[in-house]
Amino acid sequence: MLAKSICLLATTAVLSVPAAASAQGRVMTVPTASVTFSVAKDDIDQAKFEAAFARTLDAHPEWVRAALEKSEVLRLQAAATATAAATATTERAVYARYSALHPAAPVLGQPAAPVTLVEMFDYNCSFCRMAQPRIAALLKSSPDLRVVMVMTPILGADSTVLARFALAADLQGRFAQVHDSLFTGPTPQPTDEASLSLLARANGVNWPRAKTDMAGAAVTARLATMTQDWEALGRVGTPSFLTPKGRIVGAVSIEALAASLNAGEGAK
Repeated sequence: MLAKSICLLATTAVLSVPAAASAQGRVMTVPTASVTFSVAKDDIDQAKFEAAFARTLDAHPEWVRAALEKSEVLRLQAAATATAAATATTERAVYARYSALHPAAPVLGQPAAPVTLVEMFDYNCSFCRMAQPRIAALLKSSPDLRVVMVMTPILGADSTVLARFALAADLQGRFAQVHDSLFTGPTPQPTDEASLSLLARANGVNWPRAKTDMAGAAVTARLATMTQDWEALGRVGTPSFLTPKGRIVGAVSIEALAASLNAGEGAK
């Protein structure tokens, strides 16, 4: 019945062609504007059509499932595309902020170097510890590179203490020394006052001043900015790198990091 109804719909669509042309049996090209379609009201019984359609769906429930599955796949694909586009936009925005000449984070390498690599890390992260010598080697071989160090202390209270300590050291111009010590020292790094004071003295940091700065407004504001950017990127794992070509997650090779910086972008 359904097939018959569909055929009926197709065969009741007619073209308005001049009668003379039809009588002579010639093939004519009919202008689009002269084409009309009409279906006689009595040709379709709406109730019968709906009944036939319902019977067809009852006989083929797999058609309904297939249609729903396809609809869901299309919805998920559209959502994934939108999410990826939004994430890429956020990555570019965050990268641009840290590529500024005076970023809100400590810098390794030449502060005014034209190429920027952004690293998000945690001092208690074993993969960040693995990445550290690779970053050092990359800086040594790339004089035009600087690495902006964005602290994302995601592994507990001790990680936050170490991040604050490193930022306090940065206020005294001793970030690079403390950063290296934190990654080459014991793991997990102790965070009691005695241990931190020894670490401070070993790296030329004024401990009483650093202790005050760790709880001060400047360190708190900088750490809050870094945490906000990390959350904006979807709370990515560590280490996570932002490059001119996008984001890389994990303790990747020097070659992969170098390749990500060869886009010729990010110069400031």
